[in-house]
Amino acid sequence: MVSFNSFSLSPQASPNDDPAACPAVVNSETSFRFELPILSFPDASTIEVPELADSPDGSTRGFHATGCSALGVTAELRTAGAQPWLVFEGDTAKGRVQPDGSFVAVQRRFDYPLPSYDPNNPPIAANNVSFRFTITPGTVTPKALFTWTIDSGEAPYSFFDSFITAGFATAVVPYSSPRQPSLIYSSVTGSNEVLQANPAVLGSQTGGVIAFK
Repeated sequence: MVSFNSFSLSPQASPNDDPAACPAVVNSETSFRFELPILSFPDASTIEVPELADSPDGSTRGFHATGCSALGVTAELRTAGAQPWLVFEGDTAKGRVQPDGSFVAVQRRFDYPLPSYDPNNPPIAANNVSFRFTITPGTVTPKALFTWTIDSGEAPYSFFDSFITAGFATAVVPYSSPRQPSLIYSSVTGSNEVLQANPAVLGSQTGGVIAFK
């Protein structure tokens, strides 16, 4: 596909051109107003494209250079056709996908090859699928860009308060009895202590937290 960013008068225009035709095109066109399929490359410096006609209801103007044999343009070319979407991993192109098809990315498994496996059910290429997605027609527009990040799941997740240097807190364990209807416990690894909290008085002058070492 090709689209035009800017238009200018060309010194290659024919003296027999309509004097007003080329300036009219240059002054009336805007950047990337339309996009045309490339029919062929007749030679190294020529791109053949079809004429862009007016829409039947007249709401969209076509591209007409009648009376102007040559124009200066800045062209932007992109690959489209049956697989218009280009998929990247960082700055590396991984492949193309049809707008109504699925894209499958493969990745070597960190646990393959296995030290042993069932000979009747050996590892196959399908086990190397990293992720897949499907673009539904009509949900995205040409020149759209979307990104996402997939975590490998190989690194452990941790949640902690960055202002506390005592260490990580472990799981929160609730406790309830007739005398103490609501207490919660957790431990702080770096301080080698167990914390007891009473939600009923948290935030009060008494604090509601007791540390046991």
